[in-house]
Amino acid sequence: MDSPSIPQLPENAWLVLGPPIVGVTLNWWLYGIFLMQYFVYLNQVKDRDGKFLRGIVHCLFILDSAQTFMTMDDVFFWFVRNYGDYQKMFVFNLAAIDSPLLDAIIAITVQLVYCWRMWKIGGWKVLPLLSAACAVAACVGGMIAGVHSTLDPTNHERPAVYLWLFGNAVTDIIIACSMAYMLMQFKTTETSTKTMTIIKRILMLTFETNAVTAALAVALVTIFLTPSITPPVQ
Repeated sequence: MDSPSIPQLPENAWLVLGPPIVGVTLNWWLYGIFLMQYFVYLNQVKDRDGKFLRGIVHCLFILDSAQTFMTMDDVFFWFVRNYGDYQKMFVFNLAAIDSPLLDAIIAITVQLVYCWRMWKIGGWKVLPLLSAACAVAACVGGMIAGVHSTLDPTNHERPAVYLWLFGNAVTDIIIACSMAYMLMQFKTTETSTKTMTIIKRILMLTFETNAVTAALAVALVTIFLTPSITPPVQ
């Protein structure tokens, strides 16, 4: 029996084949952390929030679960169902929907909640509005990029992608820096120990989460703007 022929791949094939595997692996790792946080929330925290905030948390769980399983379908489409067909790597399958479309919706939901916390905890008005405006711009860019890639997978709407990435980066940086500032300010305020502990816990969790997302957003922007490592086109 003749052995199957090995398809010839271009020299930059690793730039196309590698990122989906790395991205989906990281996505499942982060989804596992999210599941742990979600079950902790259900068992310990949910009764402290109102119905609206609880509804947002459940909605995020559904959206994030759908996005995670859709990315797995993308991996099976590229590496299993169309194994050896390099050109299929340029067919988005569900990728344009689960990212950036769903990512944009999930991101703006979380970011607006953090903007609300900045307004309630910090008593600020301008900065939360500025952050919310950047979040909305990023969401619009992500949705445009997702819809455009679905309709025409061979022609990326890069201005929309840049708006999505830059908007998310700016929003997360503003939120992370604001949380760090408020955390330092609350150390000097005269409040009860119990209240101080709760506020510090909220601020620290918010700062840590947005510091990670801001770093990832900046990394994505850097990748897209660096010619030597920017995602190749077909």
